[in-house]
Amino acid sequence: MCKKPFVVSIVILVGLASIASATNYYVRPDGGSYGSEDGSDWSNAFDGFSDVVWGSSAGQVGAGDTLYVAGGNYTSSITPAASGTSDSVRIVIRRATVAEHGTGTGWNSSFDAQVNLKSGDYVRVYQRSYITVDGVTEYGIVTK
Repeated sequence: MCKKPFVVSIVILVGLASIASATNYYVRPDGGSYGSEDGSDWSNAFDGFSDVVWGSSAGQVGAGDTLYVAGGNYTSSITPAASGTSDSVRIVIRRATVAEHGTGTGWNSSFDAQVNLKSGDYVRVYQRSYITVDGVTEYGIVTK
């Protein structure tokens, strides 16, 4: 009987470790032109979607991570190059709002605005799994 509780504890710890490793990343149409553009906060945001680094290593947007998107005019498509691993370990691409925007470092309430993908740009989740694109409102992410 002692082995079953131990096994359950290991499963729970492994599950918690994967949740704890989830990271928030940030993208702005003008990037973190004032910082490193590594996506670590709003001051160092990725410079548009073409600057986002996808993958499973540290500093890369991957399974379990959330990419917060500031409003504005983008000149590149949203094309994730990584997948989540399950329903509970998804990649979430979410338009930032005053109520939900991750870190406050570098945050400005003007980032809570419509995300506009310019003519010819699109949202493409091709041959990827477990990705959620959340525009937060009906007209939150728009392709023109």
